[in-house]
Amino acid sequence: MSLEKMSGELLDPWYRAVENPGKAQEDLLHRLLQIYSRTELGRRRGSDQIQTMEEFRKRFPVMTYDGFKPYLQLVQQGRYQALLPEEPFCFALTSGTRGPPKQIPLTQTDMDERKRVAARTLAH
Repeated sequence: MSLEKMSGELLDPWYRAVENPGKAQEDLLHRLLQIYSRTELGRRRGSDQIQTMEEFRKRFPVMTYDGFKPYLQLVQQGRYQALLPEEPFCFALTSGTRGPPKQIPLTQTDMDERKRVAARTLAH
């Protein structure tokens, strides 16, 4: 694959999002809600019934790490569906820039997205 083609495949979605950020945010919301509906937390909060960002904000208010702790404990016990749509392949530590480092689960999908973002950054 040529560098130009690879660069285009990485950057074209980003350029489209910058051209129409409202549509990009709406599309992302619906993709995330599909993912959330595969988790206990998402089903409990009715992610499959949400249509707008306002509804999302009401059903999924901002949570601190402490709010996620009970779910993270369930993930560590093997009940990954409490918070994640797929089993984590490892746990990582945050950098601890806002307090002590915190342990977070990483799924393959999460890791793939991190690689895609890093490649996009380099291509740009």
